[in-house]
Amino acid sequence: MATREVLLSVCDRCHVEAETPLPEKKMGRKPKFLLPPGWMNVAGNTATHTVFDMDLCEDCKGIVLNAAGSARRS
Repeated sequence: MATREVLLSVCDRCHVEAETPLPEKKMGRKPKFLLPPGWMNVAGNTATHTVFDMDLCEDCKGIVLNAAGSARRS
């Protein structure tokens, strides 16, 4: 039986866990985010450093999307 590696993701807000199979091929020099389907990575940056970096599950990402939508309407 072959062993398959998985990435365990944990939502930084509600702490739900999800497993994503790692790709069999190498991801190249500039790998993209490896998140479960529907998840979102959110980062807050200043000109000099990252203030926060979070992975949010499909349920929790709505908070960020709603806030972003409110900012666009202002």
